[in-house]
Amino acid sequence: MRKSARSSPAMPAPRPASGAPHRASRAATCAEAPAGMAVFQFDTRLKAPPPTATEAPLPAPVTPAARAFLSFAEHCTECAAPACYATCDLFDPTPAGKCRRFDHGIQPLRSGSRVLADVRFRKWGKLEARGSVAPLPARRITILESALAHAALWMARIGAFLSRMLGARWHRLEDHLHERLRRRLGQGRQAPLPNSFRAEIVNPGTAPVKLQLAIVIDQERVGGIIALEDQPHPFRQSITAAPGYNCIKVPGGAFAPVAASGLPFLVQITIDGDEGAHLMFGALDFVWDAPAPPAPTDPDAPFRPPAKCVVFDLDNTIWDGVLLEGPVTVQPGIADLFRQLDARGVLLSVASKNARADAMARLEAAGLADYLLHPQISWAPKSEGLAAIAASLNIGTDSLLFVDDNPFERAEVAAALPMVEVLPHSDLHDLADHPRLRGSVTEESRNRREMYRAASARTHAGAAYADYRA
Repeated sequence: MRKSARSSPAMPAPRPASGAPHRASRAATCAEAPAGMAVFQFDTRLKAPPPTATEAPLPAPVTPAARAFLSFAEHCTECAAPACYATCDLFDPTPAGKCRRFDHGIQPLRSGSRVLADVRFRKWGKLEARGSVAPLPARRITILESALAHAALWMARIGAFLSRMLGARWHRLEDHLHERLRRRLGQGRQAPLPNSFRAEIVNPGTAPVKLQLAIVIDQERVGGIIALEDQPHPFRQSITAAPGYNCIKVPGGAFAPVAASGLPFLVQITIDGDEGAHLMFGALDFVWDAPAPPAPTDPDAPFRPPAKCVVFDLDNTIWDGVLLEGPVTVQPGIADLFRQLDARGVLLSVASKNARADAMARLEAAGLADYLLHPQISWAPKSEGLAAIAASLNIGTDSLLFVDDNPFERAEVAAALPMVEVLPHSDLHDLADHPRLRGSVTEESRNRREMYRAASARTHAGAAYADYRA
């Protein structure tokens, strides 16, 4: 299948002054996509149907501050590939040997500067992209899409040539290129989550079409590693595409548990029911609006009392790397920092989105687990973890310091728990000198962690006894 962000497109343009339906033209050459256009794996090797007449007035493209790189392709909702190919009555092979679930694949439509992807869904058809929430300047994505559109022509020809000698998998040469790009562009990027997911849909028919947008964990890649009950809840939203132009915006908070989890995820669009549908798609994007100006510092801000507990993130904070992606290395100086703070009587804990058993095993191996009280390791929002730590220690949230490398996680905690002081991971090296963590080392301070641990044990024992008597 041919991939392109703005490759040989053709799409409906604004309605003419006469009010008559405009007939979109199919272009044989690559055209620049507007900012906000998604990358689609166009299949221009199939004979396209006649252009579609539509009365949809298409607005001028809106340029966000940043976008993510997403590449949408044709998939099947019931896929168990390749085992299903031999048994499914609906199997219709593409040149790459995959199952054809769209009539004519994904066809480009162009009119003026606007681009749409023409999709005629069959039963079980699904439009899907591997997720990425790494923001890139919108202009950079536009240029990249144009380059990919031109490269797609040669990649398709090279893949077809090699497939005749080396097997059908070489038809997917473009797929591998786009996946490598997606990984490379997202590598090492820590940034706030997108403000929204935006979908532009044109329904050329006369009846509404019901769809479902899903942002879900990729079970093929993590299903055998993390139990389903330990994963963040999937995001699903029903969408109705009325006849004509539709612009759907989903606020970032709705899909944040999945997008912020650090786990591989998918963006999927399907038709409700088993009937097919004909739709055209423009932007399918995670977008970031222009950043708000920083809040001015308040010289009259109230004095903060000494902190009683420091809560740390794990991935790219306590250790370098992401635990679920491979080996991690504890940051230099972390063990000494833990010893210093513990000796001063500062309590320590962690709040991390991770598989609990794996994370605790790594903390044990690093000799850090014993310092931690009430660690919160799950896929829930970190603000909930910090609130649970404060409640378990019987201290106020104003007594907590939270250290995390991810700006989104810091913002989420700051919004939900404004009394918590949040710090970036870059402050780790100077954390022992933080004004709220200074204090003398005494016999009482050295034993404070064990005092809290003993108090917690008594509380749990009392609760267990009360349950027994009940």
